[in-house]
Amino acid sequence: MREPLRDLSGDTLQEMRRLRRLLLGLRLWSWLRPSDRQALLWWAFAAGLLGAAGTVAFRYAGLGLQFMLTGHTGDTVPIFAGLDGWHRLCVPAAGGLAAGLVLQLARRLSSRKATDYMEAVVVGDGHVPVRPSLMRSLSALFSISSGESIGREGPLVQLAAVSASLLGRFRRMAPARLRLIVACGAAAGIAAAYNTPLGGALFVAEIVLGSIAMETLGPLLISSVVAVLVNRTLFSDAPIYAVQSVAGPTFGAMPFYILLGLVCGVGAHVWMQLLRHSTRAFEFTRLPLVLRLTLGGVIVGALAVWRPEAAGNGMSVIQDLLHNHEQAVLLLLAVATAKILATAAAFGSGAVGGVFTPTLFVGATAGALLTAAAALIPGAPALDPTGFILAGMGGFLAAAANAPITAILMIFEMSLNHQIVLPLMVTTVVALFTARRLGGESIYRESLQSGGPSLFDHEMRELSVADLMRREFLQIRPAARFSELAAQLLKSRRAQVLVTEEGEILRGLIRLDDVEPFLKDPYVAETVLAIDVIHDNIPALTPATSLPQALDTFSHSGHDTIPVVATGSSPPRVVGVLDREDLYLAVSEITRRSRARAA
Repeated sequence: MREPLRDLSGDTLQEMRRLRRLLLGLRLWSWLRPSDRQALLWWAFAAGLLGAAGTVAFRYAGLGLQFMLTGHTGDTVPIFAGLDGWHRLCVPAAGGLAAGLVLQLARRLSSRKATDYMEAVVVGDGHVPVRPSLMRSLSALFSISSGESIGREGPLVQLAAVSASLLGRFRRMAPARLRLIVACGAAAGIAAAYNTPLGGALFVAEIVLGSIAMETLGPLLISSVVAVLVNRTLFSDAPIYAVQSVAGPTFGAMPFYILLGLVCGVGAHVWMQLLRHSTRAFEFTRLPLVLRLTLGGVIVGALAVWRPEAAGNGMSVIQDLLHNHEQAVLLLLAVATAKILATAAAFGSGAVGGVFTPTLFVGATAGALLTAAAALIPGAPALDPTGFILAGMGGFLAAAANAPITAILMIFEMSLNHQIVLPLMVTTVVALFTARRLGGESIYRESLQSGGPSLFDHEMRELSVADLMRREFLQIRPAARFSELAAQLLKSRRAQVLVTEEGEILRGLIRLDDVEPFLKDPYVAETVLAIDVIHDNIPALTPATSLPQALDTFSHSGHDTIPVVATGSSPPRVVGVLDREDLYLAVSEITRRSRARAA
């Protein structure tokens, strides 16, 4: 007969109440426990929030620094237009000097270089060092706030990737999963920078991951949506390049969109060569890093004295092009020349930032100049400058980044005008194939190739379980009481725990569903030991087991996690565990890269 609670001692009553709470927690965990893929979406959600927080902090810090340097906040071009000539010259020079000093300090504080988020994802370890990345972001803050012609998306994405990497390392994620979480952070940064949830996810999927499979695209989309929602709540929900109307595509205009694609393809090739030659020219000067960045700022400032549009990342200049079609061709050429030279100077000097927005500006200029030239042709149809400016942006981005799908979606999201989609598709495809004919290198080639060989560049048969297993795992002893077992199961993200003896000798495994029959009665549960509910006939892997063999073992097992035991140990000694989802993510990436090499 069950012992009444009132006859129990105080310590026993307290223990029974604790056990009741554990049982309640286990019952809730058994109902609500997400699958591996569902849990990954939650971590993607968290990465999106962290990425958005980083972009918000960077924006407000940039506004504060901009006010300190110029006495104003807002669009860079109108601010510079209102400054005296000497002030226009000095502000970028001072920003370059400060940016260079920060980079020099970063080199002295740490011998380790700042891993680019693309490198962390491509190499596959997902490890983005914190201090060097923060120092580079601080350097970018000085460059961007002082009006240098460089994009802000670089530091925004880097900060988001650092936050996501810290999150994944805190959770001790395996390399394949950590890599995907860092990619989610990068997608959040891009999406928040341009208010483009689809474009942010596709940018990382197409350019960085090289795959648009739903296993990776799903988490990227979650992160992007979260970041954009935060951005729209705190700033604005309007598209960056909103336009009232775009003329619908016609057969008469299509040859000119094709011509624009050819121009963008050739222009993107020349644009990338210009940026690379600019970098070599600054390196040829053999100036110290601080002086190189200062010189870059002086050049940008001198160009801003001539044309204030040379300052900033070019976003406001694009907006002006879209809404003011009456600009003279000579004026447009002068603005484009100043802007291109300023971007080359900033980029070549080593200023930290991105060239995404400056690339869009060059494409927009190409579209505007083409419509102006077409107006001089007798009998040519009337062309809509807005449509050609947007199509030029997409075509130039597709050719420069080798990412046509990303270009189409981002331009559509930036303008939110469906009439541009058809001509945009034509222009981007023609531009892409033209650029590939000329060499086809991506503007992100250095970042994508800077990390050296990757774990995922090997053939699957060349890798083993040792490359993917986790060396930390939860374990209990066979004589553990039910309360200890319940506490360990609540800690486990897989809702299972290994049973080991002294020396990590494997005895078996316990899953949550093994203890579910005892969850309703704390009196019965307290009499149960771990040895009573153990699975002792479970598969095991060794560190030397190949990935194809591991896949075969998982396919014949219902377990989400399989223990890894030391090779040749008898009795078997546990050295780690391998998760099913980590294995599948790694195999998917290895297979994709193998197919890409074969193609």
